[in-house]
Amino acid sequence: MRVKYRTTFLNDLKSLRDKRMRTRIGSAIERVERAASLDEVPGVKRLHASGPYYRLRIGDYRLGFYVVGDVVTFVHALPRRDIYRHFP
Repeated sequence: MRVKYRTTFLNDLKSLRDKRMRTRIGSAIERVERAASLDEVPGVKRLHASGPYYRLRIGDYRLGFYVVGDVVTFVHALPRRDIYRHFP
């Protein structure tokens, strides 16, 4: 799958101080890039039954993204307590 990043996602990563979490997020993004479909990526859950919005769970963090065709666009990378206030 192809991956794109919104500015909000990149800003969330810049503000993240935990280097181990950054590494885990990078590994998760690589898994998404290698996958033929989201069913192959562990920790992915659809947020709305009729919408293209998903979240990827990584420890206490969630990556919010949407899918159009074979393009995955990451929107936010936030702690669990904050992600659902900002995404979708």
